[in-house]
Amino acid sequence: MAGRQVCPTCHKDFEAVWFNPVVRQSIAASLTALEAAAPCASHAGNAAESVCSRCGRLMCGLCRVDADNQVLCPGCFERLASEGSLPSSVTKITDHLIRGRVYAVASFFLWPFAIVLGPVALYMCTRALVERMRSGEKDGRIIAVLCALLSLLSTGLGLFLVYAVVR
Repeated sequence: MAGRQVCPTCHKDFEAVWFNPVVRQSIAASLTALEAAAPCASHAGNAAESVCSRCGRLMCGLCRVDADNQVLCPGCFERLASEGSLPSSVTKITDHLIRGRVYAVASFFLWPFAIVLGPVALYMCTRALVERMRSGEKDGRIIAVLCALLSLLSTGLGLFLVYAVVR
């Protein structure tokens, strides 16, 4: 089903795209005649199509995982992905709201540094608010606004403190 869809878990909208998968050859050229007649290590009813480049396990087309110019079995892929050895499997998500809260509180309690920490906190909180509005996420919007206000207050107090000391 192509088109606009709704995730059953998080209830967010996403765009689904229909595609026709590439048809693989039934037997890979790297297999010898003896290996090609052998069954897949996980699916006895399927003929082996390729060999894992890491452990040498025979695999059918269902088991084969192509990642970072390697042909891997599911076990090796999971192992390498959990170790972080496959760059294509590493995901990094930054929650700007957590950083914004830390900087806002630090800027409020560390007034000499509020001139630097306050604007950084304001940037982080603004970015978190924009990301939440763009994704339709409702959690954290109020906290982002309150942290942004706290960072503005602490920046103002920091500037006042510097002005009072210099004057």
